[in-house]
Parts: sequence; structure tokens; C-alpha cells
Amino acid sequence: MEKTYTDLSLIKFLYKDTGIAEYFETQNRIEEDASVSKRFKELRASMKALPAVSFSPKLSSMNTILAYSKGFSFSLS
Repeated sequence: MEKTYTDLSLIKFLYKDTGIAEYFETQNRIEEDASVSKRFKELRASMKALPAVSFSPKLSSMNTILAYSKGFSFSLS
């Protein structure tokens, strides 16, 4: 069965958001299929052009989230 490689599967590969089997399968396809390789290189160039982003939430926001989560109880039954 032939697998179709969509932009989403290539993006997941770029961000290392795949399982081991899917990672090696996608890597192999990039190496063997010129059209997939071309699209992968385009997506990788686009990703590298994006600015690096980091988030630093305020301490008060983190405390609010933690306080809210303490109000929940979970049960396995």
C-alpha cells in the first residue's frame, strides 16, 4: 500500500512529533522520493525562517492554574 505524505506528516517529522516507526518511514520516503524531498526542504526552510518563540507566564497566572487544579479530584472507578 502506498502512503501519501501530506504537509502535516512532514511537519510532524520536522518537529519530531512522530512515533519511531513513522519517523523512519518518513525519513526513508524523503530520501527516496524527489517530490517529497523537495516539499520537505521547502517546509524546513519555512520553519527556519520563523522567529524563535519562548513563553514565560507570569507567576500569578501559574499560581491561579495550580490553585484551580487542586480543586479537582480524580477517581479510577
